[in-house]
Amino acid sequence: MKKNPYKGKFILLEGIDGSGKTTQTRLLVERMAREGMAAYQTREPTSDNMFGRLARFIYMCESLHEKASAELEGCLQGAEYRALRAMYDELQLKHITRFEGIAHEVMRGDYKNLQTFLQLTMIFDRYHHHVDTIIPQLERGVHVAADRDFLSTLAYSAGDDIPWRPLLQAHVEILGDAFIAPDLTFFIDIPVNIGIERTMAKQQGKKDYFDTDELLSKIRARYVELSESSEIIRHTPVARIQGSDASPEVVHELIWPYCRSLIADGDPHRVPVITETLT
Repeated sequence: MKKNPYKGKFILLEGIDGSGKTTQTRLLVERMAREGMAAYQTREPTSDNMFGRLARFIYMCESLHEKASAELEGCLQGAEYRALRAMYDELQLKHITRFEGIAHEVMRGDYKNLQTFLQLTMIFDRYHHHVDTIIPQLERGVHVAADRDFLSTLAYSAGDDIPWRPLLQAHVEILGDAFIAPDLTFFIDIPVNIGIERTMAKQQGKKDYFDTDELLSKIRARYVELSESSEIIRHTPVARIQGSDASPEVVHELIWPYCRSLIADGDPHRVPVITETLT
């Protein structure tokens, strides 16, 4: 992971489902636009490449065991996949070979490595997202506000008891020079029950894979761990925001001063490491 070398600032918003990331990303981009700043809003998984679309399929498919084989076969045999695979370097090919191996397991009805497969899918989607979207925006001096990035993979893997450090190393190997560290990260922290309540209201009662108390409790605990880990905060300052008892506008007013300071200073190294909860 390397520091952002571009004029545009990379700001990341993270948290469990229902924490308000998407709303805060939108409010931040709207605020920057009102202040005369060029800003771009994005989120993951994307719909811009087959990896992002595949991740969305896995997350949202209600009958995965019935539909996965045909979906994966279509992906692996498609022209888009062949074109993407042809551009990968040696380290990326190591991981894509693992991806293909698990895909064939799933196509045979063996789902034991499905969650590792999902995380690899997310990381390859992230590689293309950084190369095709985030870095070009930053190069042009546009500030990017992202709803999820690498911390989501490290956090959500906790739901399946997957350790995060090997996944961080996988990011290093797959993203390579495209692994740009956010200049500032916000972890919007809310209780799990509130997250589920908000998510169920938004999804009209439909549950995705991670929408359970047990899994989201593990994920929230992992987010707390990551927000305090020296291995993470030496790359990106992390502000932990309590987002459950305040309106979206109040939460935004907590976030905005740190973003304004980052942009005004023009030097991500001058942003303090923030590990305390802001209230």
